[in-house]
Amino acid sequence: FYDAGQKIASGQGITDNGLAGFFPYLAAYDYTLGFAIKVISNPWLATILINTIFDVGAATIAYLLIKRLTKPASILPVVAFGVWLLNPLNIVYSVMSLPLIVVNFFIVAMIFLAYLLSEKATALKTTPTLVFAVLLGLTIGFGNCFRPIFTIAILALFLLLLYIFLINERTKKLLLLLGASFLLIVALFFGIQKLNLSFVARETGMTVPSNASGWSVYVGSNWDYDGGWNQA
Repeated sequence: FYDAGQKIASGQGITDNGLAGFFPYLAAYDYTLGFAIKVISNPWLATILINTIFDVGAATIAYLLIKRLTKPASILPVVAFGVWLLNPLNIVYSVMSLPLIVVNFFIVAMIFLAYLLSEKATALKTTPTLVFAVLLGLTIGFGNCFRPIFTIAILALFLLLLYIFLINERTKKLLLLLGASFLLIVALFFGIQKLNLSFVARETGMTVPSNASGWSVYVGSNWDYDGGWNQA
């Protein structure tokens, strides 16, 4: 990531086409880091800045979520905020060119938005519910560009919306609202994935695998190279 970001910042683009083609989710962090390096010029400081922004963002979202779940006088939100930022693993990964911090941000944001959506849907507030559905679709869509683990979120969100419908008065309005929310989330998620894969395919000149995982026979089950990438 560190080398790729510097090459992108210098205008070379993606140079390791084979790796990026098989692992299209690598490009998101490459270009994020490349943009930061282009602005700041110092690659190491750019790495720390990008990771710190996302880490503080995730801690803030965790604070807001716990604040909504606890009593006004509770200190748990502040404790959660501090623990998140002072977590030794977070500190270590914040100075490394890895997308882990960014992925954590999208996971926390997804949970927070799902909570807000469920809250508004239960109250049958149409506009806020649909707004949070759009934000949720964008969040898991962009999160999946950095690491293809958010597909499972589609199933989780479907079960959440189904649960909301079953525990509340099962009116037609609620059903339509939840159905429209889910369709928005799915449409945005897969729309972003299509755009991301098209972008990587254009940049690398390769046919990008539709599952966007880069595992299976390409790498993960390659016994000859201990499951690691091999250009040959």
